Amino acid sequence: MAERSDVREEVTLNIAASLAVGSLLGLALAVWLSRRTLNRELQPLEELRSAITRRDPDHLQAIHLEEPRTELAPVVSALNHLLDRVTTGIERERRFLADAAHELRTPLAVLKLQAENAIDAGATPEQRVHLERLVSGVDRSTRVVEQLLLLARLDANAVPFVPQTVALDEIARDTLAQLAPLAHARRQDIGLSHDGASLTIPGEPALLGALLRNLVENALRHTPEGGEVDVTLREENGCAILEVRDTGPGIDPAHLGDITERFVRSHSQDTQGTGLGLAIAAHIAGLHHAQLHLANGPAGGLIVSITFPRQ
Repeated sequence: MAERSDVREEVTLNIAASLAVGSLLGLALAVWLSRRTLNRELQPLEELRSAITRRDPDHLQAIHLEEPRTELAPVVSALNHLLDRVTTGIERERRFLADAAHELRTPLAVLKLQAENAIDAGATPEQRVHLERLVSGVDRSTRVVEQLLLLARLDANAVPFVPQTVALDEIARDTLAQLAPLAHARRQDIGLSHDGASLTIPGEPALLGALLRNLVENALRHTPEGGEVDVTLREENGCAILEVRDTGPGIDPAHLGDITERFVRSHSQDTQGTGLGLAIAAHIAGLHHAQLHLANGPAGGLIVSITFPRQ
């Protein structure tokens, strides 16, 4: 009937050890099974997250999952409805912008023609001053309309973008030749610096011409009479760099970060600028996977540099 106490303690310890090991193994198995089950059940949610994360900001089409779970169907439907509303709102805004800009072109052209006819018809000196100011204002308004049309076409992807091998130096020479009369009228010196062979990049010629034209026009507008605007082309670390320098007042460092936003001007007293030139340049640079950088020159003026990848 009697048992030794040391034997009973050994048996008790063995039983306790067996129960502990079994409990730990069971707990580990339960955690593994729970995690596997959760991962499997949450996989559709992960697919939805990945589908949203991988999207380009301009990609607003409906979301489609291969095998959506019943629980996620209302969420996907609500997101697609929101994307559809956003797309409709953006398209409505683009159409309004394009239609309004297009409808303004003809009245502005007629108004300018009538003002010029009035000047040629023998206006008095005082009348001539006011009429010339009117012509200048119409020219500025026409430029705003043209830039709005270009922005609307860029936003709607209506401008064909088929990259081809483009000689950047040739585009620069053609653009500066077109803008030379504008610079000479203000007694400004405009020049192009390019050493070496032709600098080619993949791009769209019309868009690159619009980019450089906006940069140079912006520089000419903010450079005082008798100032200088220099365009430089060079190759650095396998990249093509386009640089536009002027001798104007530069930009307040506090505004360098947002000056490429639409309708943002560098100077509150600036009545000639539209606040669209740098925004268009930044948009076109982005289409070419190029980096646009703004900085004030050490001796004053603004330096706009765009780095294009050669491949």
